Amino acid sequence: MPDFKLLGGSRVNQQLRTGRGLLLDFGADRSLRALAARWSEQIDYVVGDSTERLDVSAALVRPDGVVAWACEGEAHLGDVEHVATRWFGKPCR
Repeated sequence: MPDFKLLGGSRVNQQLRTGRGLLLDFGADRSLRALAARWSEQIDYVVGDSTERLDVSAALVRPDGVVAWACEGEAHLGDVEHVATRWFGKPCR
């Protein structure tokens, strides 16, 4: 994932310093927020916009900075759940 600047002022790499995954939501999708809450011990959720969106509406980034999942438009929750389970294990909630 490129280290672009989020409109809140932080950068993607700053968000990844926790050693956790990162779910970037550029569309404020409430269903993605709820999904991220299920993996709240493994994945941080960031909603907002950025200076460089890369034509995606959301992305799940692994702790090593590699994009595990991304979508344009509406997210299909089954796809996100499958990828989150593969990389982060079963949800905590």
